[in-house]
Amino acid sequence: MSQINGLKIEEDNKIAFTILNELEFLEERESIKLTELFDSLIATFLEENQAKDIKVELEPNYNGLKFGQDFEEGDFKQMLKDFRSNRALHALYAVKIIDESIKLLKKLPNICEFSLNENDECIVVGDLHGHFDDLLSILNRFNIPGKYYFFVFNGDWVDRGEKQIEVVLALLYSFVLYPNRVFLNRGNHEDRAQNSHMNYKPCLKIATLKYFGKYGSFIYSKFDELFKNLPFATIVNNKITKQRYFVVHGGINDSLNLKKIQLLDRTKFGSICRPANLSKDSLEFRYLKDVVDMLWSDPQTASKGIGFNNVRNIGKFYGSDVTKKFLSENNLNLIIRSHECKQKGHDIGHDGKVITVFSASNYNLGNLGSVVKISTKKVKIDLLTYNSSKISDESKAVDTNLTLAIKKLRSHLYEFKDRILSECSKLDMNNSGLIKTKDLVFILSNTVPNIPYENIKDRLCECDDSTSTAKYATLFSHVHTSSKYESIPDSITNNFNMLVSVFNMIDSDNNGFITQDEFKKACSIIFNYLGTSFSEDEIVEFINFMDKNKDEFSSLIERRIILLRNPDIALQKKVVLSYFSH
Repeated sequence: MSQINGLKIEEDNKIAFTILNELEFLEERESIKLTELFDSLIATFLEENQAKDIKVELEPNYNGLKFGQDFEEGDFKQMLKDFRSNRALHALYAVKIIDESIKLLKKLPNICEFSLNENDECIVVGDLHGHFDDLLSILNRFNIPGKYYFFVFNGDWVDRGEKQIEVVLALLYSFVLYPNRVFLNRGNHEDRAQNSHMNYKPCLKIATLKYFGKYGSFIYSKFDELFKNLPFATIVNNKITKQRYFVVHGGINDSLNLKKIQLLDRTKFGSICRPANLSKDSLEFRYLKDVVDMLWSDPQTASKGIGFNNVRNIGKFYGSDVTKKFLSENNLNLIIRSHECKQKGHDIGHDGKVITVFSASNYNLGNLGSVVKISTKKVKIDLLTYNSSKISDESKAVDTNLTLAIKKLRSHLYEFKDRILSECSKLDMNNSGLIKTKDLVFILSNTVPNIPYENIKDRLCECDDSTSTAKYATLFSHVHTSSKYESIPDSITNNFNMLVSVFNMIDSDNNGFITQDEFKKACSIIFNYLGTSFSEDEIVEFINFMDKNKDEFSSLIERRIILLRNPDIALQKKVVLSYFSH
């Protein structure tokens, strides 16, 4: 009996992992659609704020870690100890680390290369996404990056994780200590079009505001400058085994020319997704698609050739033939990439020529984390796994992985509630509230695709297997809304996350105030982009609503945000941000 239960749990965990992976891809597709919008917002608000140079001063009552004049191993270890104890580093010292890192990065080529000689070893770390516990697990095993091992951190250190500031500062400090032995590759999330809005919980912008307070926007602008200076890839030349490895966050395409990539001015790519102000006759514009593909593409196992990556809505799918051709043309033996969460923390494909490594454990409820260990002592590459991040005891006690995954799926489906119910009612000729189960699965698959609805349909709504029917209205019976929201325009409530992101952009000093004119300007940008109009009266009604309803605006949105109106000229923004504890 216990064996049967064990198999059931294993199968449920696989389904949960599939659901969460697909929802992550959905988030990324949505974020790509929003890049044009956020470029407009950044151009309108953020870049004005970036131009302001702020003097960061140490408060008299600050009793945290204070750096000496030089960067030292002792300060690095103390910083890690403080981070482990949830003690924050002052913005003054964060700026010191970031500025020194930028100075060193500017000296590096777009594609770095280093050699492993006898007895040298290299650790390649994949996506961390703010999982500081996983970084500590790696450091506990291999010590300070660069001290005993070469290290390549292969991008995606930020967004979603609880301690992304700590992760980034730790990586940068190790790079400053050992700049010839620690290598930093840019990932698709080291990009302001990705990490400045609410599609990720929390995004780097929000995490930086929370961590550094009044200096938050200034530090975020520093991160933005840092990311623009990150190299795109690193080549590891194993001189003893005569092997050369191409380490890149996403992958390749069928026309990638590494010599041309080396000629680009990478600082012009403020956003890889949608870089602004690129001259159409520039090399940067000409080879933009190649840079995009290096950071966003995925290997395709089922087919050969090259194709558009419709799962992410950006980048390419590349087949084993494309990999073989690329490696041959560039005298390389292997591609080591990241960018995809894997249950075992890694995956080997394309006849052993592509290794995917993902280093954030329990990123999608139950996956392991992995690192790649390259040794000069043997040709074989080691894949080392661990599981350091823990799901909270409370979550374990109350919900299984599958239950948690279904909860997240429900919140995504709820965004399309009206459309789903409309499609269902068209098939309900007798107004019975019932439709065929296969029809419901079809409708849901067209709404949020690639989810194993057949396996979970009974947990989404009431289904009758004897008649193969589903009571479709019960899909949303778990949601209870109040009539007090009915006067608020759907164009506002349905896009509330965008508004909150805009508030955070406009509020450059993070003091909680923006003017009503700025609020209206932000609304105009958003709704013009969406092709939705609103009247002055509707905006006033929305502002008045926020003033009189000082409760959590959570029946309509997953992220709980309170907005209060100042009686004079400003809106006071108080961000509850319950998702920091997710």
